[in-house]
Amino acid sequence: MTEPKGFKVTVEGDYYSKYADNDGHVQKKVKKYRLVVLLPQIEAALSVIRNYLLEPALKKKYPNYTKYRTHVIKNIETLDGRPVQDVRYMNVSQLQDYIEINGLPIDVSVLTAVQELREAIRLYQDNPDQYAAWSQKVFKEKKITSLLSALNPDLFTDDLEESELENEEAKSEPAAKEKAEGFDI
Repeated sequence: MTEPKGFKVTVEGDYYSKYADNDGHVQKKVKKYRLVVLLPQIEAALSVIRNYLLEPALKKKYPNYTKYRTHVIKNIETLDGRPVQDVRYMNVSQLQDYIEINGLPIDVSVLTAVQELREAIRLYQDNPDQYAAWSQKVFKEKKITSLLSALNPDLFTDDLEESELENEEAKSEPAAKEKAEGFDI
């Protein structure tokens, strides 16, 4: 038996959901999603997912889905167990390891989102001066946001917690589909 070739890709984002409220009015809501798909190759992964897989997968998984809003690759794993070598496709942990192994002066305690880490590495490798200007701006914004968030905790919501996403996914199971019956939305 040969080793499977390909990639397991986790993509996350927001989608629009429609539902009927207690008065029977159709309401829209933005919800979070997470999908795991298999791809034969890594090149243009987000384009392939967006153009061929995202819409049908979200329609199938979330009964009240109407349209996707955002989509970001959060993780890519090879099916044969080899590590991903391309920074564009590494997850947060792999990026942090890459920064440490290569001795890059990137503060991983401040940059915690996968997109921020990828951008920081790209900028630093392409143009260290541009990275310095970018990082000053990002760190200043994060400091301000952190302070405002601490002062106004009820106004700021954290990124989607793992348990919330699992709860969302549990709601999309067949039981939720039965509840949605009768609503032609």
